[in-house]
Amino acid sequence: MEPVINNRYVLNEQLVQLPGDVTVWRGTDLSLRREAVLYVSPLKSGAGGLAYIGSRAHLSGRHFLHILDAGVQAPHLFVVLENAGGKPLLHMLHSHPFSPKELLAMLLQLGQSMLSAAEEHNIHFAVTAENIWCSHIDGLKVMNHWSEGEVSRRGAGGLCMLLHQLLTRSEPLPAWTGEERTASALSGAAGLTPRESREIAWLLRPWEDGKAALAAFVRELDVVHRRLYGGQEENKELPRIVLPREHMEPRWEEAPAEEMEAEQPERERGRIEIPKGMLWFGIPLACIIAVVGLMLMLSFSPWRGNKEAGSKPPASVAAQEQQKPSPTPAPKESPPPRNETTGQTAIVETPDLNGLPRAEAEKAALAAGLRYEYVLETNPAAAEGTVFRQDPAAHTKVDKGTRVKFWVSRGK
Repeated sequence: MEPVINNRYVLNEQLVQLPGDVTVWRGTDLSLRREAVLYVSPLKSGAGGLAYIGSRAHLSGRHFLHILDAGVQAPHLFVVLENAGGKPLLHMLHSHPFSPKELLAMLLQLGQSMLSAAEEHNIHFAVTAENIWCSHIDGLKVMNHWSEGEVSRRGAGGLCMLLHQLLTRSEPLPAWTGEERTASALSGAAGLTPRESREIAWLLRPWEDGKAALAAFVRELDVVHRRLYGGQEENKELPRIVLPREHMEPRWEEAPAEEMEAEQPERERGRIEIPKGMLWFGIPLACIIAVVGLMLMLSFSPWRGNKEAGSKPPASVAAQEQQKPSPTPAPKESPPPRNETTGQTAIVETPDLNGLPRAEAEKAALAAGLRYEYVLETNPAAAEGTVFRQDPAAHTKVDKGTRVKFWVSRGK
């Protein structure tokens, strides 16, 4: 492979050599002056070709390396991916620092992101260690999400094997037969308690391909995680896993170390430290002063004589109360727009928002000439972030400017 692609991308360091003459590089985008990750593979047509990659470029989710560019430099096809920090999982698989609790949380995050992607696309990519990037912030991210992987390495089966690779810190994939579930599958895993081995071994079994099996695996993984380490609050995301410093790579945007050290004394000079002894002495003293001040205010209050004599408040106080302005009435909504030619209110049809992501539903409502409001509500039957109900219903004739309300799913 040439060291410079299309006179724009420089290949600086080969990170991974994969089967099928596939290589992953750390490179530089000369045009935008930033680092990037380049995935280089033999040129082919059909699924996995340049046209197919273009259709997958909008795959969303923070657990996929986003596609920034793609092209051909014969006889190779290259895909430019975001530089998410970190490194390929294969670089740290044998010595990663993660505990079983962190591994289950990271895998659960990846599985949930795959489920969300499966709502809009057919996902057939591999998710075993050779196709995973370990990011500084977002944990596990899929590198190649446009090519079809082996059936056993994708979906629920791929996540199951990835879990085994992470726990045993080994690349070879297990060969399970039948529906056998035994803790012996984790015999090579270090740091597992007997209870963790029993619970996790339940997941290590053959899984079918498809969305239903993926949903079942994620659900069982969530149950095991909650049973072992306690549940998360409803509708709260699992915590992000941050890599230790020794596994981080420098980013293009980071300031030089000399500048960081030069700023440190300035911050130190602006810091004021209060001795602990002053705090113990100052807090009670402040309370005493506050109590004495309150007692003096009450003793000299002009109301005291009025209350004892049974008289009304001073006239000046009453006059001030009468001069208080009345509350300003709330502004009313402007009436629906009228047709300038006929003078009648314009009639429009409500769009069908059900199944749309929230952002697209907002655009559809505005494009139809309607106002909108939405409500977030838990709905396990609908994909997270999509509309599952609206009022008025789709294709209803309403005045232009009418407010349409829709409900957006929070997921499970």
